[in-house]
Amino acid sequence: MIVILMGMSAVGKDSVRRILERDYGYSNIVSYTSRGMRVGEEDGIDYHFVSKKEFEDMIRNNDMIEYRSYETKLGGINDTWFYGIKKFELDDSKDYVVVIDLVGAENIINYFDYF
Repeated sequence: MIVILMGMSAVGKDSVRRILERDYGYSNIVSYTSRGMRVGEEDGIDYHFVSKKEFEDMIRNNDMIEYRSYETKLGGINDTWFYGIKKFELDDSKDYVVVIDLVGAENIINYFDYF
């Protein structure tokens, strides 16, 4: 089973995800990002942090289930940050949880032929 959590910013998606992981044994589907790690984040827990080139290589190699890019300005410098989920096999013995937007959810549902 995959539980998909969607919602506006700061409504508690990550809190619900952590409860599902801690209390119910769900496995988090960890997204990849090319943005820098923020204070308190851990690689492999919050995101898989990769370089922009590594992310672009994953896109070029058709390794992604879904991805999106965001234009940003950091310290007066324009940049593009990528976020997405890399292809993987589901383990039928596990339940999964993912925090994602609507388009990402549709791509996951289509990729795993979930419904």
